[in-house]
Amino acid sequence: MTKELLKAEARNTQKKSEVKDLRKSGYVPGVLYGHHREPMKLQVDTPHMDKFLKYHGIGTTLNIEVGGNQSLVMIKDVQRDVIKGTLMHVDFQELTAGEKVRIKLPIHFVNRDAIDSRTTVFQEIMHEIEVQTLPKDLVETIDVDVSNLAIGDSLKVMDLAIIKDDKYEVLSELDHVVATLSHAKVATAESDEEETSTFDATSVPVVGQEDTEE
Repeated sequence: MTKELLKAEARNTQKKSEVKDLRKSGYVPGVLYGHHREPMKLQVDTPHMDKFLKYHGIGTTLNIEVGGNQSLVMIKDVQRDVIKGTLMHVDFQELTAGEKVRIKLPIHFVNRDAIDSRTTVFQEIMHEIEVQTLPKDLVETIDVDVSNLAIGDSLKVMDLAIIKDDKYEVLSELDHVVATLSHAKVATAESDEEETSTFDATSVPVVGQEDTEE
């Protein structure tokens, strides 16, 4: 399967002000590194990178071209502005066939529609799993089927299907909880009545009443 090609340019920006100007000119700063090369600072066309990230994410493998030379890389990290969501920085890791890579992959919960959201609460505890695998076995997400969860269940890392897959070494703690399913709290009419305070109009003294009786 042909990998997508992303074109980038080497950059020489050092100061924060230069990086800021770079972003204003329509480029996102990045870095390319690997076990067999020196880190290289890059700049990528922001609209092009944003378009690519609409369909791909961390863990995606692609070819990157810099100065006419292509390398097989993986998107290692993506940084965005926490308020605006704008793209701030991208890390690329060069891959070598036969050498395992370590990556945190996002969890994708599937078959959530099988859970009755009216009577239960599904809570995501973990959003990513750290694994080690060969470049040819990299995936963009780890699918977790939650259709068989029962009320009161806690899904742990050790329960995931990827644990049994010999292509992956799971580095996250096996006893960490990934997700839970519990009863939804439903307010009853009886509890509402208990919280409603009664008002007895006859117990309120009339202004001037005592003076009249005297």
